[in-house]
Amino acid sequence: MVDSYDAIVVGAGPAGSAAALTMARQGLAVALLERGEYPGSKNVFGGTIYRQPTAEICPAFWHEAPLERAVISDELWLLATDSALRLGYTSQRFGRDPYNKFTVMRSRFDTWLARQAQEAKAILRTRAQVRDFTYDKALVTRGPINGVKLDTGENPAGQRCYHHRRG
Repeated sequence: MVDSYDAIVVGAGPAGSAAALTMARQGLAVALLERGEYPGSKNVFGGTIYRQPTAEICPAFWHEAPLERAVISDELWLLATDSALRLGYTSQRFGRDPYNKFTVMRSRFDTWLARQAQEAKAILRTRAQVRDFTYDKALVTRGPINGVKLDTGENPAGQRCYHHRRG
């Protein structure tokens, strides 16, 4: 079975979901493929995200996204073999809207961001383990990648293909 899309994104983490969301908003047919049961299901930890680049994709996301808390101070460590230099910065502005940075639990945040991509019409496929790429034909070597093969157990061969359609 072969499905065709303008773009295929492998992985529904923050980068993959942001890419799928951006392309879907531009009217492209996008497949967002995630190997887990749901976006974020493979994550058991949190992290931090900055407001400014995330707000470029999802304006005022901090009013609805599943965030843990705003971060009001930051540190940078410069390490040597036997010593370290620590630089810190804090601002009261970081604790007020529009904030600067947030902590998130990836299992919750990844699900939310992938849902934003779906609302923009990206097609999310979970339990989609990419096993191989498909290539354009070339005379001597493989041509450019034009799709992916999934190990899904959906047919006797155990594979489903997603192809990039060229416009």
